[in-house]
Amino acid sequence: MPRLILDCDDPTYAALLTLLSHHPGVTVVTEAAPASAEPPRQDVVATVITPEPERVNDPVPGRPQRPAVRVRPARDRPTPPAASAPRSSAPSPAPTAKPEEKPQPAEPVAERPDWLVTPSAIYEMELSGAIEKRRLVLATDGSSSGNPGPIGMGLVVLKGDKPQLALGWAGGEGTNHAAELSAVVSALNLATFRRARQITIQTDSEYVVKGVEKWAAIHAREPLREGMPNRDLWTALLNLRATLMRYGATVSFTHVPGHQGYLPNEVADRIAVKARKKQMYLKEEGLFA
Repeated sequence: MPRLILDCDDPTYAALLTLLSHHPGVTVVTEAAPASAEPPRQDVVATVITPEPERVNDPVPGRPQRPAVRVRPARDRPTPPAASAPRSSAPSPAPTAKPEEKPQPAEPVAERPDWLVTPSAIYEMELSGAIEKRRLVLATDGSSSGNPGPIGMGLVVLKGDKPQLALGWAGGEGTNHAAELSAVVSALNLATFRRARQITIQTDSEYVVKGVEKWAAIHAREPLREGMPNRDLWTALLNLRATLMRYGATVSFTHVPGHQGYLPNEVADRIAVKARKKQMYLKEEGLFA
């Protein structure tokens, strides 16, 4: 049994004695110190009685004792590391690509009707049905930058003597004469589509007005000669004129002064220039000034 001898002269004697007397596993026994040559003194011998530890989980006698198992409170237990997932030999799937945002479609641009011709795309409208008693007045103009250069055409539909509808379109590159002829051929296509009986085409191009008078008689007898300027456009113009007249329509060409304030001609010129600069098809309706 372990023993602890306390010296009564020690300043901490009283404190140690009090502390040991309150310990559940210590019994304090006062004994006389053994005799010695030194002057006698009274000591206190504290005998520490350690209780025999009870056996834990060891019901078999004679087997060595196992230390008692102390259960640690849950708050004192260390948190076990998270188990990592086993690695797979299969290749990891490729990351899914984020779908790209598609741009919003731009506002569609109206397509140019086929009957609005250009020097490189000539179209002759076929007459369907009988000619009706309808009067149609059309103003035309052509614009060229550079002559030859980028060209634009303008066509204006009149109601009485006022512009009602204006169409403009581009035609790549060409001469001013080619632009003027393209606008007139387009006007005759529109007249054919509407089956008008009385057709008047206003233009500021003397080249067109004098050319109709000159080439119409020749075209009635034989094809126009090879190599003449704008031969395909002249042929289309004269074919459309002849077809309309054969079915009882009258077709007249009127020369008007250009750029002198005549409103139908001004509107035709303005939309032709605008179409040439933008190289696109334009359509305007309503009041014009």
